[in-house]
Amino acid sequence: MIDIVSRILSLQKELGVEPPLFIMLSLLGVKDYEMAFSGTSAWGEGHPIDQNDLLVPEELIESFETNIEPVMNRIYGIVWNAVGYSRPPERQGRR
Repeated sequence: MIDIVSRILSLQKELGVEPPLFIMLSLLGVKDYEMAFSGTSAWGEGHPIDQNDLLVPEELIESFETNIEPVMNRIYGIVWNAVGYSRPPERQGRR
């Protein structure tokens, strides 16, 4: 998603759109969905999403030079919280 959002912001700049811009994530129809993980993990159990639509608050982008990774990490944090984790789980062996 970071790559996609970066490309969208580049396109907005090429089109002459002026900041500020907002990034929003909406996951619709996700009640009872759970987060799936690839690989082995020691993360413990989360829980299903308890609402039909997960609407993540918008993030303000004040400039095209904004580092998008921390912005997206805040968005990801809300999604992780919705499935029962206080932060993204870490893979075993990864530090």
